[in-house]
Amino acid sequence: GAVKALALLNCAGGMNNKCIFKETDRSVVELFVARIFLGILDAVLGTPALLNWAFSTYSSEENIRTILQSVYVNKERVDDELVRAILAPAAAPTAPEVFGAILSGDPGERPESVMDRVSVPALAIWGDEDTFTSLNGPMGRYFTRRAEEPGSGVHLEVVNTGHVPHDDDPEQVLDRLVPFLQEQLKATRVDTATA
Repeated sequence: GAVKALALLNCAGGMNNKCIFKETDRSVVELFVARIFLGILDAVLGTPALLNWAFSTYSSEENIRTILQSVYVNKERVDDELVRAILAPAAAPTAPEVFGAILSGDPGERPESVMDRVSVPALAIWGDEDTFTSLNGPMGRYFTRRAEEPGSGVHLEVVNTGHVPHDDDPEQVLDRLVPFLQEQLKATRVDTATA
């Protein structure tokens, strides 16, 4: 195939918290509480007036800045330009509906099922201070196990960043990403030359 390598930057478990129902290491109590909480959230997001209120509250510049600062180690990277770029799509007339659909919809496929189909070397770069997708959480533990399996083709590099490593500290990410990609390119050239 055309894809020779894969790089993942803090691979999340799903587009919303409903991915918890696909995790195998959750207790019955955790799942019960999650069902109640997410059911209430779905009801709020399914009510147009409450959805519009939640969206307008959530999409303030102050709130976005606070959230971004909680996921970045290098706080100076959270500047006005970044906040404006994150907020720009919120001006679209359909933004509240999109917001509601993301938070209440299907979370999508979990990385474990996707990784089972990956047949090329993969590099996962993870922020050691990621508060959204912790290295100690289900996804972090999964990629740590995969990286420790001989012959898995999965490599894990941990960098001193938060949830957005490529923006939080681009130099650290590039220091790990470039050699990995160069190695894969070199291997591809060798394979092509011997074929």
